[in-house]
Formats: sequence, C-alpha cells, structure tokens
Amino acid sequence: MNDTESTNIDTRYLTSLNRHLRKRGLGNTVITIRLPHDGRDTGEVNLYPWDTTDLAVFAAWLRSLHGPTVTVWAFSDHCERMVHLMAVGGMDDGTATQVRVIVQDDEFDLLAANTPLVKDADVPVELLLRLVSAEVAESRTDDTALAGVL
Repeated sequence: MNDTESTNIDTRYLTSLNRHLRKRGLGNTVITIRLPHDGRDTGEVNLYPWDTTDLAVFAAWLRSLHGPTVTVWAFSDHCERMVHLMAVGGMDDGTATQVRVIVQDDEFDLLAANTPLVKDADVPVELLLRLVSAEVAESRTDDTALAGVL
C-alpha cells in the first residue's frame, strides 16, 4: 500500500468517525483513536467515561453501532478487578470500528457476577445493556423517589 492509499483510508475513517460522534453526541467519550493500518483493518477508539461510568459510556456506543459484538479483550497485569472489553460494529455509514473500554472496581464486580469473564469470550450485548440499565436505575434511587413509597 502506498502513502496515498493509506491517507485515503485514514481520511475515510476519520470522516466517518467524526460524523458518527457528532450525530450520536459521543464526542467527549473518546480518549484515543487508532487509525486503520490497511483496508482489512478497522480503526479503534478507546473510551473515557466523561461524566458517566465505563459501562454506561460503553453501552451508549453499543446502542450506536450496527451489529456490535463484544468480547473480553484482555486483563490488566496485577489488577484483580479490571477487564478490557472490546466491541466491533458498524458506524452509521457502515464503516467498521473497534471500541474498547476498561471496566474496573464495582462495575467489574457487576459484570463478573453476571457473566463468565474469560479472555476472548463473547459477552452478550443484551446482557450489558440490561446491567447498565439496572445500575442506572439503582443509582437514581434517592429520598425523593422513595418519598412516594412511604
């Protein structure tokens, strides 16, 4: 592949990613971007939980992708309660991308209690979306919400 082909692949990926981020309001969730190496490779975004949690931002991306699949990508060295998840799916225009997030601490416990965490194992998208919905519902329980129950 020559430099022109590489630049075209990079430009197409960045254009597609920019449209996707703007349309879906996900611009402030990305910490790093890795461009595709060639036409067979997908680009990659690493997520940062700006103003939310790791699982919630990951779920927002899952909802925005066409046909996402999720796998356990890696475990961090010497971190007992940390796992790297990776989703692969199509953006709005069909351009494939990888999305990665690190889930740790309480969110790791929630995930581990509901699915076996084994490297390269598939994690059902529906399960992740249900876990995030339950976690959000629990975190919104406050004195105001309980006032009507008493």
